[in-house]
Amino acid sequence: MASIKINSGDKVYDIEDENGVVRGQIRFDASDINITQRIDAFQNNMSIWMDELSQREGDVTDDDFAKILVEYDAKLKAELNTLLDDENASDVVFGNKSCLSTYNGEFFIERFVKAFLPIIQKDAKKEAEKMAKRRDAYISQVK
Repeated sequence: MASIKINSGDKVYDIEDENGVVRGQIRFDASDINITQRIDAFQNNMSIWMDELSQREGDVTDDDFAKILVEYDAKLKAELNTLLDDENASDVVFGNKSCLSTYNGEFFIERFVKAFLPIIQKDAKKEAEKMAKRRDAYISQVK
């Protein structure tokens, strides 16, 4: 059987903990023209869900709030997987931990987003500039 190999354009990132231990790798395609919409959706949904969590915290028992945290943990992890177009991204980043676990009062998912989002935005911007340059070169030949 023959196979066709294509370059997906994916960039691979090692996810390391604070001790330099590689937890795994995640992939990201900076040339994916839908990435900006997914970044916007991710940030918007994360903001909405964090606000909802804050509002619900005082309205329920501790046991019920623990169940709500599990629900929002799953929602946020699924949204991260959608953002990166990788169904395993959240497993690599968080392992079995809740993305709502805190360290120094900051959620795990917030720490990850602060570290990773600027990188993918920078890479996406670079790729968009390359795409625009190629498009402009092509258009100038057609004129």
